[in-house]
Amino acid sequence: MPDNSEDLLVEQEAARLLRWSVANMRKRRLLGLPPAWVKIGASVRYQRKALEEFIHNGQQPVRELELLRVLLDGGKSQSARQQGKGGR
Repeated sequence: MPDNSEDLLVEQEAARLLRWSVANMRKRRLLGLPPAWVKIGASVRYQRKALEEFIHNGQQPVRELELLRVLLDGGKSQSARQQGKGGR
């Protein structure tokens, strides 16, 4: 049976590969956003192949990006931010 342990990355390795912070990885995981991850006992791992596919595909749906912006901006939507700046 082949050893696939090199194919599984810890959170810090996955974040480094994506050039993201570990905090961003955790937020996305909590929100159920990609990239996909697996739980092994108490540990979180990312499959290298899945991360490479995520990088290759590169595009995230606009809806997902807006949801992430809203959640990271304390629940304010883009229209609410514009109204706060005098936009109507």
